[in-house]
Amino acid sequence: MGSIIIAGGGTGGHIYPGISIAMELKKYDYKVCFVVKKNDKGIRILQEHGLSYEEVPAMGFPRRSFLKLFSFSISLVRGFISSAMFIKKTRPSAVVGLGGYTSFNVVLAAKLFGIPSIIHEQNYIPGLANRALSIFADKVAVSFEESLRYFGKKKTILTGNPVRTEVLNAKKDFNKLNLDENRFTVFVFGGSQGASAINLCVAASLEYLEEYRENMQFIHITGENDFEKVKKTYSERKFKASVLRYFSRIEYAYAVADLIICRSGATTVAELRYIDAPAILIPYPHATDNHQYYNAKAYLSSGGLGEIIVEKDLTPSSIAQKISNHIDNPHRKSLKAPTKLPQKKIFEEIVKLMSG
Repeated sequence: MGSIIIAGGGTGGHIYPGISIAMELKKYDYKVCFVVKKNDKGIRILQEHGLSYEEVPAMGFPRRSFLKLFSFSISLVRGFISSAMFIKKTRPSAVVGLGGYTSFNVVLAAKLFGIPSIIHEQNYIPGLANRALSIFADKVAVSFEESLRYFGKKKTILTGNPVRTEVLNAKKDFNKLNLDENRFTVFVFGGSQGASAINLCVAASLEYLEEYRENMQFIHITGENDFEKVKKTYSERKFKASVLRYFSRIEYAYAVADLIICRSGATTVAELRYIDAPAILIPYPHATDNHQYYNAKAYLSSGGLGEIIVEKDLTPSSIAQKISNHIDNPHRKSLKAPTKLPQKKIFEEIVKLMSG
């Protein structure tokens, strides 16, 4: 079978859709290699999944600093040369770009060598790289129907955002996280890098949740920076909690959650569509074009269960009130995974590209 290059990285939001695509391709004996920037934070995730990767020079576009434009220009040229050399050496059957500055040079190099490419946009509002690459790519795949209007009609298709099969097929197992199956379980996380505003606010909210202490428990993925502080707060307040710096098997947390408190990155929103629990979405306020807020709005308008709190309105007492409302009035809605896994759609488009 042919070989595929998947280009992207920087955050789990770019890496995880690529992993979903890669795992589906590997089922059919396609050889898959990721291209990521040097020392990319997503490399650890790729290693955990046993996926090969190539590192190339790359840096983000300096939107607010003219002084960094020179460094960016040098990095862009170096990244393009490295990407072109790698593509010339490997001669893949197709290239998949996941957005972000890493995919930019790889898709351009694919165009140079006449190799078909498809880019995938995870967010409601497309990023700068994908808007530019849509001119050169053979196909553009989008996660939200509303995103179709940002690209040319002839080459754009709605595929959704591929979700890992582990998430779709996860079973309840409270023992894996040392939890009590009879307690109301709140799962808190802020994305692959953590989110201090959410971490510290939820920790401070415990003061207002004392009456529920014996009947509830938390799974809290903090990231590195807030781990010790948050863990200490749960301990001092005597709340049962599994506090983790990082957790690669997030499906186990999803499966047992009665309520989820999280950001609204594209991958998180895609996964929530298949989770049997409501969510309190707190969009990252500094995301480009405020795209997390629009991801959350699109999720809710399409039938997702939950609500949005903008970060400026987030306080310990307000989040405690939201949590207590869910404990007192549990409301669950079954969102079952479709029989045809969502990554199949983009997988089929990639195969079409290779067959001409």
